Amino acid sequence: MLVIEHRSNVSGRFIERGATIGFAFDLDADVRTAILRRADGGPLVESTLADGIETTTYLGRLTVFGRPRDPAPRVVGDKTAMADLARAPESALFHPLRDALEAHGVSRDVYAAPRPATGTPHPWRTTYLSPGDRVVVPTWSWWWSVAIDVHSWTGPARYQMQDGLSTWADTVDGWARTAPAWSWWTVTVTNLYSADALGVDGTLL
Repeated sequence: MLVIEHRSNVSGRFIERGATIGFAFDLDADVRTAILRRADGGPLVESTLADGIETTTYLGRLTVFGRPRDPAPRVVGDKTAMADLARAPESALFHPLRDALEAHGVSRDVYAAPRPATGTPHPWRTTYLSPGDRVVVPTWSWWWSVAIDVHSWTGPARYQMQDGLSTWADTVDGWARTAPAWSWWTVTVTNLYSADALGVDGTLL
């Protein structure tokens, strides 16, 4: 359930899956701000995008600075905050919140970067990795949040993903969306082995 209390700065509450988040988004000239809090007022995400520089703080404990598509942003604070936020039930509401805002006619410019037009080149277009090759995909931005898709059309491909402090491996035979619903870090994808090449593509959420 989406409750918009103020439309001038798009603020309100979003309730789903037994969790509640309060939100406030504002677009003032070229400065964007986003604040998401728990039902009790505790901080989840606070982000500002101004002059092409994003400053995002997670749980009030970790702050990331940089340009939204920077593969090596500056990180200050407690890096375990990323994993703690990913485990919080409220984090599962972030993307459904965007879908609900869009359904209610709220301009995407207020709460996220515009999606590229179909067929337009973008920073996350498909990269093909030979065995041993890797690619870095910036996924940490609130405004430019990216999901990662992998595909192998010539047989099974084994790949590794490193997302912040976590590393895991999996196999794809065909197509798969590999990143969690929301990624808090810069992801490195490595083709461990494949019959041909591993395709890696980013989808702006």
